[in-house]
Amino acid sequence: MPARAPAEALLRDALIRDRLAGRIGLEIIQSALARRYRIGLALVQRALAWLEEEGLVHRTGSRWSFVPSLDTDHSRRASFELRLMLEPPALLVAGFRAEPALLEQLVEEHALLTAHPEMTREDRTRVFDLDARFHEALAAWSGNIFVLTAVRQQNALRRMFELATYADSARVAAWCREHMAILSAVAAQDMPLAARLMHRHLMHAAEAAEHPPPFAWPGTARRTRGNTAS
Repeated sequence: MPARAPAEALLRDALIRDRLAGRIGLEIIQSALARRYRIGLALVQRALAWLEEEGLVHRTGSRWSFVPSLDTDHSRRASFELRLMLEPPALLVAGFRAEPALLEQLVEEHALLTAHPEMTREDRTRVFDLDARFHEALAAWSGNIFVLTAVRQQNALRRMFELATYADSARVAAWCREHMAILSAVAAQDMPLAARLMHRHLMHAAEAAEHPPPFAWPGTARRTRGNTAS
């Protein structure tokens, strides 16, 4: 992963924060962002390129668009309601079959994240991808394509909000431990326990989403007043 300048990280976080708060729209223009944050176009371009790498925006000509996301309290609550209806029961279906090689790989990757918590700060995309692959793997093992499709859709929608919450490294460590407990229950073929743990995990995540951590940029106007647009 290439090294990022502090200003790029601050602007990236500010763009996510302001999009989730509804202060900027789905479609954005580089020059308008430069004026809004009172910064140069080059910095805006680097921050948008970073967001594009993370799958949070896409470019069409001179315009950029945010991907659809869970950007309201109502949509996040609805998302967790759906996931609670789908994910724990999917572990109890008669056709559930875990793939041993992928199960072992997921256990190893979660253990690596537990041993190296700095990954939460240094490579947020990798951490989210592990989270998403965990939930998609369990959905796939249910053998129900409709469950897997729904979980994939929810992962795509929650990507931006989840990446924004990784400032709370304690919460990331907690869900990592919760994932490992679920994987352990699956490995032991104790599916009732796995389902209970998944329900508890999603409830904890829903509670955490009600009180997301503050963003790194404490105030756009205060931080950018001395900058000029190019």
